[in-house]
Amino acid sequence: MKSKIFAILLILALVFGLAACNTTSTGDTAGPGGGSEPGSSSAPGSSAAPGSSGGGSGGASGGAPVEITVAFNALPNGLDPISEDLLVNMVISNDIYDRLIFRDSEMNMIPGVAKTWTQLDGVTWEFEIDMDLVFHNGDPITMEDVEYSILRLKDIPKSADVGNVIESVSYEGSTLTIKFTEVNNILLARLIAQFILVSKSHIEAGGDDAIYLNPLGTGPYRIAEFIPGTTLVMETWDGYPHQKPQIDRITYMAIAENATRYIAVETGQAHYAALITALERDMAESDSNLAVVSSPSFRNIHVSFNNEMGPTTNVNIRRALTHALDRDSMCALLGGRPPVKSLLFGGYPDLYIDPPGLPEFDLDKARELLEAEGYGPNNPLQLELIYSPVVDPSIELYQSHLASIGVDVTLTQLEFSVYLDREGAGEFDLMFTSGTNRGGHPFTDLDRFDNTMIGSRNICRFSHDRAQEIVERLRVSLDDQEIKTLILELNTILGEEVPNVGIYLQPLYSVAARGLEGVVLRPDQQQCFRFATFNP
Repeated sequence: MKSKIFAILLILALVFGLAACNTTSTGDTAGPGGGSEPGSSSAPGSSAAPGSSGGGSGGASGGAPVEITVAFNALPNGLDPISEDLLVNMVISNDIYDRLIFRDSEMNMIPGVAKTWTQLDGVTWEFEIDMDLVFHNGDPITMEDVEYSILRLKDIPKSADVGNVIESVSYEGSTLTIKFTEVNNILLARLIAQFILVSKSHIEAGGDDAIYLNPLGTGPYRIAEFIPGTTLVMETWDGYPHQKPQIDRITYMAIAENATRYIAVETGQAHYAALITALERDMAESDSNLAVVSSPSFRNIHVSFNNEMGPTTNVNIRRALTHALDRDSMCALLGGRPPVKSLLFGGYPDLYIDPPGLPEFDLDKARELLEAEGYGPNNPLQLELIYSPVVDPSIELYQSHLASIGVDVTLTQLEFSVYLDREGAGEFDLMFTSGTNRGGHPFTDLDRFDNTMIGSRNICRFSHDRAQEIVERLRVSLDDQEIKTLILELNTILGEEVPNVGIYLQPLYSVAARGLEGVVLRPDQQQCFRFATFNP
């Protein structure tokens, strides 16, 4: 009798079309969250004729425009979610652009640019494209735009690992065919996480600025005002051929501190504060004017060591630094977040295991390992820990424990684009960072340890021959016992080698003003306002 783990993977296999499958058409559900999500302003499948409404000209009922302000921890410097994958950028892109296939609040695949999809064989997929979509400048989409949107992934470092496994893209009429280079259970999941529909002519005419500063999509919202890192406003677009959002205008603001974001909603400065902590959640639950939006989480907070250059190429140094990580205290400091040790399958309880042999918090053992490598009070190990704009007191707690064992760590907070540049180039000793499963398939987590993805998904730059063999086999296996055996072996290697170390899964809570409903918050942190309603 098949075990629970195999049942889960078999379901995932079917969802991803490992047996040839078709989905419903866009007439049944449209866009991220779908017309059936709570808060949709009309029945699933309804559509509005181009030019009938929108552009901030009036609310859904014909009255004053409906407007909200949304607070995130930062605003992007550019609006290409592929090259600059700041969370808020990914969120904004879901309303500006259409994706090949969207995911709903439970990570199920639903129609996007593709109305239906079918797997023809182990490496070939066929998609029927929604040719009713129109770019914000009035140009109808073409199959050449769809093809270009896929092939451009090869030229962007953050998505090249996806682009490079695409052997060919072709089309006939409105039917698109994609052929991958290998049989792999998760390639479609990785593609749909990266794809956005862009205009080939718009990008070729305007260069980088065309997508960084002046995005042209087919989604229900378009950019009304954008000052990089400072101001971002989007409004509904008259020409959207499907269901028009009820909220006409969304202003995004940046507030780094969780508590201050919460206060902004409490005082009416904002209507939605993204990703607050449990402390603010508890306060919101006791306030009749506020509502909590929550979701299970795939997002892990962790420390990544540079496995390719510098002192942290020494496994004993990595183990010493891990012995100095007081995970329990760090989680308690942040209101009791769920600890996590492995970066594999966090949020998937039937697949997750703690890595055997991973160093536990023990400062004496940390000192012993450092002394064996020649470091001590008279010769302290000097390292730099980089992190992106995030306010997390557990970083300083880790620094203090490292100082107690004679490790001098400089904390360097970087603007996000600079952080990404240094991450991609491997210019760091340690990183305090986060990762989330954006593919919607648990095995996309394997990318973090794939040596062909160093500098993109594999940010710790880990390379291990046996681990690579396991990663490649897990992507194609559906054998229950083999999967369990390989997961244990891979986690054992990670516990011994410690390329990175998990700290906690970040609970996903946002707070909304009472009357704002239907915002979709997914386990991968994505948030969508397409089908939200606001009735103050």
